[in-house]
Amino acid sequence: MEVVQNERELQKALEGDLEDIGVQGRLVAKITPLVSANNASWYIAMVAITTAFIESTEATGMGAAIPQRIMATEDAAGAVDILGAEATYTAISMAVAAGSVEILEHLRAYRLEKCEDNKAVLVKR
Repeated sequence: MEVVQNERELQKALEGDLEDIGVQGRLVAKITPLVSANNASWYIAMVAITTAFIESTEATGMGAAIPQRIMATEDAAGAVDILGAEATYTAISMAVAAGSVEILEHLRAYRLEKCEDNKAVLVKR
């Protein structure tokens, strides 16, 4: 089982389509709202994140995409309302690192099993 501690490592592990991914540190709290959101909340948040991501990357180019800039857009506000600021920032950071919001759908293919406050395992559904 691969163990990840930040968004970039998680994004790479998700792209590897692993069965189990260990998660440690503050990343556990950051991804909990992303994995545990109900379907309606998830889709509303995804529309907000996708819109903010696309508008930002079209305006500045993918090479200039910065999570902070995307997070500051009005479009991202809907996701912040649903997921919270940390989870939304984490989702945007992963999308920027992957070059697409599609990576977030990979995350939804997992369930989160908490082991301790700062340790959990993402298990493929």
